[in-house]
Amino acid sequence: MNGTTARKAVEPEKEERTLIPIEKTKKCQGCGRTLPLTEFSRHWRSKDGYMEECKECRRRRTSAATSSNPLEKFTARQLMLELKTRGYKGTLEYVEVHHINLSTI
Repeated sequence: MNGTTARKAVEPEKEERTLIPIEKTKKCQGCGRTLPLTEFSRHWRSKDGYMEECKECRRRRTSAATSSNPLEKFTARQLMLELKTRGYKGTLEYVEVHHINLSTI
């Protein structure tokens, strides 16, 4: 080999890298919080494939809608104003319900 020796290229040691998974997030249209996608239900018609509201907001909204008393979502003041605008004339009487946990007393 005419006195020349072929040098073998030495590869630098490869550093071992650990990949940190990037968790994708989305902003909830109900509460405004930025949450991981695991907090959203899947929806096949949306662009990103997930609902606009997080599971907690959706649960809260649907449970309020399926309440047994449809007037429960209104305050006493709102109900009185509605009756007044509809021409109701008479006296109204309402009772406030207070829930007290006796185990904490």
